[in-house]
Amino acid sequence: MDREAFVDLGAITANVAALCELVRGSQVLAAVKAGGYGHGMVPAARAALAGGAGWLGVADLDEAVALRRAGITAPVLCMMTFGDPAEAVRHDIDLAAGSAGYVGRVEAAAVQAGVRARLHLKADTGLSRGGATPADWPGVVAAALDAQARGSVRVTGLWSHFACADIPGHPSIAAQLAAFSDAVAFAEKATVCMDQLVVDFGDEPVATGDEVVLFGPGEDGEPTAQEWGERLGTISYEIATGIGARVPRTYPDGAHR
Repeated sequence: MDREAFVDLGAITANVAALCELVRGSQVLAAVKAGGYGHGMVPAARAALAGGAGWLGVADLDEAVALRRAGITAPVLCMMTFGDPAEAVRHDIDLAAGSAGYVGRVEAAAVQAGVRARLHLKADTGLSRGGATPADWPGVVAAALDAQARGSVRVTGLWSHFACADIPGHPSIAAQLAAFSDAVAFAEKATVCMDQLVVDFGDEPVATGDEVVLFGPGEDGEPTAQEWGERLGTISYEIATGIGARVPRTYPDGAHR
């Protein structure tokens, strides 16, 4: 007798829509790896997108490219490092890196393709599968920021994988969340390094020599030291006094020197 599996794509759409409603204000990534967990990767992906998913997640680069070849243009994150990143970069697929070595591979692929790769850094917070350990995390962040400074990579996200997130109240969840918070805090302290910093201008046209105002009196729309202080949870004095002696000072004509 003939055998076939009936897949209710409407259920996938409804489940994703319910999740989007639950986490309103955040984007939902629907994982469609392993053939959409047996439901068919491309049909499951389209059903998830119909339910409001903003992203699709796959395990390897072949799956990611297959989604693109099926005509799916939604953001796709390749969560593992199987395969050559060059083709994925050419297909505008976001890549995950949990090691400095793989950051280098992605950068090389981006240079080869002549595009800027989008990179998500993965921290290992306890699952021990594909992410950077706390000891290796600083090196991964540094490698990614160096590649970003060269213009070949754009760091667009930080992520981790929880072992028991489907078991509410499991003690590993709080432990991994705390570890991830530490990883995020380190990465945030890394956008500044002594007296150098990297600024992401997005798609804005910039060139060497352009003037950039970090803060000022606020008369021309620039942020003030007070606004910086409020955003960082401190006072304006700390912002102003934090400019080190290596930064040259200029004074208006006629001012006392």
